[in-house]
Amino acid sequence: MPTDVVVDATGHSARTPGFLRANGYEGPAERRYAVDLTYASQWLHIPEGAFAESVVVAAPMLERPTGGGLLVYEDGATVLTLIGVAGRRLPSDLPGLLRLAAEFLPDRIIDAVRAAEPVGDVVQQHYPASVWRRYDTLRRFPHGLLVIGDAVCSLNPVYGQGMSSAALQAKALRRCLADTAGDDVGPQYFRAVAKTLAPLWQANRLNDFALAPTTGWLTVPQRLFNWYTDKLAAAASDDIVLAEAFMRMVNLVDPPMKFLTPSMTMRVVTGNLRRG
Repeated sequence: MPTDVVVDATGHSARTPGFLRANGYEGPAERRYAVDLTYASQWLHIPEGAFAESVVVAAPMLERPTGGGLLVYEDGATVLTLIGVAGRRLPSDLPGLLRLAAEFLPDRIIDAVRAAEPVGDVVQQHYPASVWRRYDTLRRFPHGLLVIGDAVCSLNPVYGQGMSSAALQAKALRRCLADTAGDDVGPQYFRAVAKTLAPLWQANRLNDFALAPTTGWLTVPQRLFNWYTDKLAAAASDDIVLAEAFMRMVNLVDPPMKFLTPSMTMRVVTGNLRRG
């Protein structure tokens, strides 16, 4: 098919690295770190009014490598998702998921889930590692071939940032196509994508580090990070400014470093003092 640009958006299993090597090109170097995450989801029909929340989340912790929650859609459609980190495997049946969820979700939520009508079966996924393919470092690359989304950088799905990351890469592509005026957009695009992904990659590594078992000196920064994160979550529970800032960070609108500014730090301190 004659074309000027081909974009590989086929996800983290993309075959582009193999295609490059098979055609005399060097494959991209990969940055990766183990996540060893398992998550299991069950669709449910829960009548409206069973509980007031639209989102219920209990995050995994260093002391408890499981978490999960509920997302409520329209017409009673609800998805229950449980997460196991640091190698924790999850039950593959709904009764087993409910027994595990009862350890960290409120009783009234568990009661509503137990009374719900299951839709389909439990679906499990395993995510072994986060991977960043560094196309920006290649010296030779086919003219007009581009790679985007998870095919470039696959992040821990528990943070729900894959689509946001792909959208940021698409914005970079739009800028580069406008700037190159028909010339080979590849080199400029891959450099722009790397600049976009670098802070996101570091933030994900930091968050995943907080849940990985550690020994020696690493336990000190890990516990310090977890302590501040816990205090931030506590203060944000009744501070709309912190809550909105947190959601903007999770959805990649603002950088994580915003929470280390004096004004935000003071809100975290004040919020925890107010809560006692």
